[in-house]
Amino acid sequence: MKPPFINIHSHRKPSHVNEICVRNAYLHEVSKKLFPYYFSTGLHPWHATKYDRQTIIQKLETNCSNKLCLAIGEIGLDKNYPNLPAQLDAFKIQVEYAQAAKLPIIIHEVKSLQSIQEILKNFCEPIIMHGFTKHIEAWEQLNVNNNTYISLGKQSLRPGKKLIETIEKIPGNRMFLETDQLAISIEQIYQQIAIIRSEPIAQVQSQIWQNFKVVFKGTEVN
Repeated sequence: MKPPFINIHSHRKPSHVNEICVRNAYLHEVSKKLFPYYFSTGLHPWHATKYDRQTIIQKLETNCSNKLCLAIGEIGLDKNYPNLPAQLDAFKIQVEYAQAAKLPIIIHEVKSLQSIQEILKNFCEPIIMHGFTKHIEAWEQLNVNNNTYISLGKQSLRPGKKLIETIEKIPGNRMFLETDQLAISIEQIYQQIAIIRSEPIAQVQSQIWQNFKVVFKGTEVN
């Protein structure tokens, strides 16, 4: 039996017959009807002013009580948006919650690598940097606790030299793939990554399936 195509971060329903998708649910209340599959939950930095601390925690607790909730995310910092103080507060609240709940986090990062590194320097659970486009050295900088993964998505379909080097050099056991908001099959991303890494697509599938089981050990995925 072939391993599934893991889609570690998507804003859409699974579209491939052999896809395991972690759909982003923001902080919306999750119903079994709308989300009969794995999901992550968290306050996106763009919406950081929407809720106060108590409401953020309350909504996280509600969604995380669902056994299909695998991670806190996407959360993070985005310096292209003007609400940075609120972003910092919301991010720290959610990192603290994830640490206490022993849940992985899925990170949205724009022009804020050093700030995120500082906040996560003592974070022990798995960290997944979604939509990663930076040089391999950025991952090495973040991976001080040997718990950081990168997720490659739509940018890998037309990668520049820097991203090609990252795709070639990132250890297989630190890699995930995603579609994010893109309306394509996750298999297309796998095919592209396999070509760049000069690996059979089955090898990429098998490795990422193992990564998924390692990151989410103790959950229903095993």
